[in-house]
Amino acid sequence: MSKKALVIIDLQNDYFPEGKYPLWNTEQTLENIETAIELAKKDDALIVHVQHIADPAMGLAPFFNQGSEGAEIHPHIMQQRQKVKWL
Repeated sequence: MSKKALVIIDLQNDYFPEGKYPLWNTEQTLENIETAIELAKKDDALIVHVQHIADPAMGLAPFFNQGSEGAEIHPHIMQQRQKVKWL
């Protein structure tokens, strides 16, 4: 394994158009990240995905609640999970 890593942060369903906190340009961002994942795999780089889960001790959050579909990693990224070693 090389000493390179790709770190993907919070690519979760709530940020997409059907989510609870949609952001601008998420579809293009998703395509860019999928390309970055392919390049990282070719370079044998470590791929790390950070998933934000709201802290239930702080009360119900408007998004990223544990167990919700919105808190899940986008399905296109989850498909990649079976093809590489993820930590």
